[in-house]
Amino acid sequence: MTTQNLLVELFVEELPPKALKKLGEAFAQQIYASLSDQWLISMPATIAQDSDQADPPAMDVFASPRRLGVLIRSVLLKAPDTQKLVKLMPVSVGLDAAGQATPALIKKLQALGADVWALNEWHALIVRHGQRTCRKTAPKCGDCTLLARCPFERLR
Repeated sequence: MTTQNLLVELFVEELPPKALKKLGEAFAQQIYASLSDQWLISMPATIAQDSDQADPPAMDVFASPRRLGVLIRSVLLKAPDTQKLVKLMPVSVGLDAAGQATPALIKKLQALGADVWALNEWHALIVRHGQRTCRKTAPKCGDCTLLARCPFERLR
């Protein structure tokens, strides 16, 4: 994945000079933790302490009486895709008698950022696949486009 350096600066009121190092490191650790929680860090970060290190540090901290800053190297431009398992609601609430999504389910999906039209389209395609190809009796496994991922084919 593509990475770039990220520089974050915070302009502040006058900070006590004796606390600058501690405040700068705390600021840097909070920024790093936030990026890490969102899977945007591609390598472990260390704060630069010795200038004679062989490898450049992943994170440099800058602190002055009116400015805190952190330079974090190798921040991903986009977080990797992840899967989430979310229990939406019981089937009896989410689908009506005809198997169509209820307004409650549509509202919940939209709140999660899902494209409801695409989900309806995928549902229709899965139903059609089940009716035409993957039938309970006399399945047409030779015509199946999902054969490589089919758990039932592996059992045969």
